[in-house]
Amino acid sequence: MTARLPREARRFLFLKQYGAQPVVRYRERDQATAAPGTAEYHIEEGCVNNLNSVLLEGNLCRDPDLRYTPKGTAVCTLVVASNRSYKVDGERHEEVSFVEATTWGKLATVCAEHLAKGRGVRVVGRLKQERWEDGDGNPRAKIVIVAEHVEFQPQRRTGGSDQRNAADAEQEAPAAELVT
Repeated sequence: MTARLPREARRFLFLKQYGAQPVVRYRERDQATAAPGTAEYHIEEGCVNNLNSVLLEGNLCRDPDLRYTPKGTAVCTLVVASNRSYKVDGERHEEVSFVEATTWGKLATVCAEHLAKGRGVRVVGRLKQERWEDGDGNPRAKIVIVAEHVEFQPQRRTGGSDQRNAADAEQEAPAAELVT
């Protein structure tokens, strides 16, 4: 039977799992009051690296925008709408957040090829603040997600089982019928 770790040790393991590097000091307990070989964990506050990780689920507001840098790297911009519903005094309220996500390289080309407006996605990445000056010289900023992983949610079928969209019908048709 294993003993449950102290709260600070559990916190250390949680932070370590997500890439943070806390500073840990091990102090031997007073041998008169503790069992031999036990250690006390202490995590110094302020010594933990910041954690910048985002997971967002929602639907695309528009088709992906694929562009290329001057060096030829693919960059795809996705705008994701994430809905939140809550109740206040028994009355249901909805709020929608629109978040821009950017993908790079092979992930960008795959997203542009397979995603379309309305498709559900799960985006995992990090936050980045973009800063610039507008035409009047006023400083502007926005926060975007730099996506490191994008999961495509299954497409929803609309209508009955007799109705299929043209893309599905084309994929299910035998190859001989596609050649003219």
